[in-house]
Amino acid sequence: MQQIAAGNYRPHQAIPTEWQLAKKLEVSQGTVRKGLDELVFKQILYRQQGVGTFVADQYGDWGLFGLVGMFEKESHSVFPKSEVLSVVAVHAGNEISDLLHLRAANPLVWKVLVLWRHQINTVALDEVFLPYERLQDLNRRQLITRLSIESLLLKEYEVRLNHLSCMASVGGLNAELASVLKVSAEEPVLYMQIKKTDANGEMMMLKRRYILTRHYQLNLSANSIV
Repeated sequence: MQQIAAGNYRPHQAIPTEWQLAKKLEVSQGTVRKGLDELVFKQILYRQQGVGTFVADQYGDWGLFGLVGMFEKESHSVFPKSEVLSVVAVHAGNEISDLLHLRAANPLVWKVLVLWRHQINTVALDEVFLPYERLQDLNRRQLITRLSIESLLLKEYEVRLNHLSCMASVGGLNAELASVLKVSAEEPVLYMQIKKTDANGEMMMLKRRYILTRHYQLNLSANSIV
């Protein structure tokens, strides 16, 4: 993790073999394997059978085959890049409080807006809510220097997220989100609501993802990670 954070291993770069790492770190190959298994489980690394182990990156937010282009001769996987637009503390309101299981009256939450682009196309917008009390020093600088919100929580706060639920529907946008995406409020979007907990089962994240469907489609058959 220190080597990845320092930029010595870049996204999608192969790391050394278990034997090479064991020799370099002067530990057993079994110890190395256990460590790599843990990093794969945390989605910091990923494996390709028969090829090797590679560094994951922000595209893990979509899965290796999460998005597919619609207008090519053959469908192709698309890996959008993220831009953190804002990180602000807001009052949760009843709906967000209920979804995050917050007990305080009108509590503060972090609201994070993340825009996703592929080439010149805007792909999606994430609206993410996190409990303020557990992450009081969170800021935009932290997020733009990390691979994703999930990796930030893991590396800075030692919080590993687990998927709790994911619901999807088709609909429109409210005026605020339409303005951010620079489309009309009638623009059809695929809406996903994703809830994640920490290792103890406590609610930690509510993510609302709005995917524009004019250029891309979501490949749910590929076991995508969102």
